[in-house]
Amino acid sequence: MYKVIDSNITEIGRFKIHMDHLERNGKTGPYSYVSMKAGVHVLPIIDGDKVCVLRQYRYPIKDWDLEFPGGAMDEGDSKEEAARRELYEETGYIADELIYLGDIYPSPGYSDEIVHLFAAHCHNKEKRNLEPLEVIEHRLFSIDEVDKMMDSGEFRFAGAIIAWNRYKKLR
Repeated sequence: MYKVIDSNITEIGRFKIHMDHLERNGKTGPYSYVSMKAGVHVLPIIDGDKVCVLRQYRYPIKDWDLEFPGGAMDEGDSKEEAARRELYEETGYIADELIYLGDIYPSPGYSDEIVHLFAAHCHNKEKRNLEPLEVIEHRLFSIDEVDKMMDSGEFRFAGAIIAWNRYKKLR
């Protein structure tokens, strides 16, 4: 589809910025995108009828956001291992069962990031293990309450919205 004429990669923190020069059908031009580690997003179902919702401050948008646990995969992780780890770190819950809900590309126009979606049936809770700069509150809601929150637009993170809709189709 595209021929790469030239490619430069700059690493900035956890991101790799690709600045490519492409050719297609005799025409050339620049294309830039961000390369990121794969991630996971986990919808925690607690005791079969409650949902653990995170309220997390997201610095890039300078606002609080409603989400489910998630984060980047570590090198060597399977997507299931990463899902279990992120769930535990951010909530303290341990997954009894993981249900794979598929993958999404949150921003394919400018990033190659892929996010693996899961639902997790949980009942045990232990102490959370947050990263130093994470600001996360969590609370349990009924399934009906989360439905209303989704319908009213309180959830804005695409991964959470898609995971919820895919999970509901399985019920």
